[in-house]
Parts: sequence; C-alpha cells; structure tokens
Amino acid sequence: MDGTRPRLRRAPGGRPTSAVKRRADAARDNRDGSLTPVTAETYDGLERVVDVHRFMESNRHTGKVVSRV
Repeated sequence: MDGTRPRLRRAPGGRPTSAVKRRADAARDNRDGSLTPVTAETYDGLERVVDVHRFMESNRHTGKVVSRV
C-alpha cells in the first residue's frame, strides 16, 4: 500500500454504501493490527497431521487450526 486511503463507492446522495464502509473499516483494522485471527488449536510436527485433520473434520473448532512443521 502506498498509504493513500481507498476511494469509497458512493450511494445516491454522495454517502458511502454501508457494505463498502464495512470493508474499508475492516481493511483499516487489519492494517493497524487491531484485527487478529482466533486460533482454536495449534499442533506441532508432521506426526500430528492426522490429528489436525481429525480435529478439523469434527467441526468442533471456532477459529484457525495451525499445524507447525
């Protein structure tokens, strides 16, 4: 990014549409680090890959599943 703010699409009347504004807000939060992913579980090593897949297939997690190799 060059530091410039993205242009927002305008609705009739000159105001940004709500969906465009939400995307712009999320992009800003992502750039400044205030939007962070939720990590549900972290597994270490290739020998745990089967456990990772089992956990993901169970649909018991909320957030990201991380496998470190």
